[in-house]
Amino acid sequence: GLLEGGVRWLYADIGSTADNTSYFAERWRARHEGGRNSHGFRERELEMAAAGVKRIAVVGDSLTYRQGIDRDQRFTERLDQALGDQIEVLNFGIPGANYVELREIMGSAIEVARPDAVILQWFINDVQPRGERSPRPQNLAGPFHRFIQPYSALYFVANRGFAQLQNSLGLVPTGDTYYEGFKDPQGEQAIAARERLEAVLDVAKAAGLPLGIVLWPAVTDRTGDGDFMRHAYLFDQVLGVCAARALSCLDLRPHLRALPADAKLVVNRYDAHPSALANEVAAEAMRGWLTTDIGAPTS
Repeated sequence: GLLEGGVRWLYADIGSTADNTSYFAERWRARHEGGRNSHGFRERELEMAAAGVKRIAVVGDSLTYRQGIDRDQRFTERLDQALGDQIEVLNFGIPGANYVELREIMGSAIEVARPDAVILQWFINDVQPRGERSPRPQNLAGPFHRFIQPYSALYFVANRGFAQLQNSLGLVPTGDTYYEGFKDPQGEQAIAARERLEAVLDVAKAAGLPLGIVLWPAVTDRTGDGDFMRHAYLFDQVLGVCAARALSCLDLRPHLRALPADAKLVVNRYDAHPSALANEVAAEAMRGWLTTDIGAPTS
């Protein structure tokens, strides 16, 4: 009990973690999530849009949902404010969603919000098939992990140390090793991922809605020269789909690359989700892109 209390005190500055099942993530949700609406999204309750008001639905995973930052710091809220009173930007982000889930989320967003345009937020791990994850270290508590993880800060820190030990000893393949299977654009895994992405895009196409894709890099992949070249082949494959479909895709790498080398791009040392600053940069990049490239409503 003393150790648990001590860890909670020492890590009082940790607002959330990348693992949304941890004690810190549970504490963050209780204090900052702001609740979810009746449809299960971290968004206000949806009613019919007021006369003359156009809607843009943003569909994505945890990078749209945005654990670790306040609701008004998300790129969707910043974009909503920047576009004025005649535009509503609605957030349909669900942590952990990949292509199969994104297809379902997009269908729900179109049904409940009746938007005038749709934006798909893309991240590298969206290529994973449903239920499949890149290799991860074994948990310290084994089958009891899920019972301890939400309630103990001490366990989270100890389990992180155990994971780092496994990584340092080479007992766990890196995420790069997993994504190597998608490197060949004509390979089986890459083709299957592309087909799953096409199925997501077909939902908006069937509804006759303008659609664009925003591609987020892993902000921790930034190299010393400020670039984001890691997993570039995954970006190239999605951009290829955009070209084939004549869709506009916004690659955020150049916009984030322009920030100073010491810019804080992550939420905290245990949560590598994009920070409030990264969200601000994304919103600014999206504002001009929306009004000129994908035909989204501007007034």
